[in-house]
Amino acid sequence: EADLVITGEGRVDKSTLYGQVVSHLWQQCQAADKPLLVVAGSLDASVHSQEKLHFEAAALASPVADAADIAAATVRGLKALCAC
Repeated sequence: EADLVITGEGRVDKSTLYGQVVSHLWQQCQAADKPLLVVAGSLDASVHSQEKLHFEAAALASPVADAADIAAATVRGLKALCAC
């Protein structure tokens, strides 16, 4: 019944969509035609967002994200998914 699913991951890399929790959420979101926002502590450069699936890195300026970084990443991700 959700309009959007938001989840977190410590590090997103090529293996994230193959067998990890994020991959199961993505399958469920695809089946329900719902967008998925993944806020990650770090994001491997080889990983790219796609339609209704957006990855957003929280730790941009330092290797460790704090609550403000996570909140800012969530807002950036929502804007990207909503195109607003």
